[in-house]
Amino acid sequence: MFAGGLSECSVYPDRVFRRALLQSANGIAVVHNHPSGNVEPSAADIAMIKRLERGSRILGITFLDFLIIGQNSYYSWRENQAFHKNEEEKS
Repeated sequence: MFAGGLSECSVYPDRVFRRALLQSANGIAVVHNHPSGNVEPSAADIAMIKRLERGSRILGITFLDFLIIGQNSYYSWRENQAFHKNEEEKS
């Protein structure tokens, strides 16, 4: 849906949700790449994740995941949240 330059890509949540609503989507997953290969989410990524999660709750659309693809690895918001939750429960 969006194309960026070398260092960033502007994502507009209203356009993401507009497309989801027009498609009668039950959920959304956002996938993008980090050309650097570093899959750790940036501050901008985390801010976008939180906006998309909040918007999903308001609209009743399941926020499935936010994936970052690198050269040899990936980052999954959902997997990371589950990992941290399990670690907290063990403590």
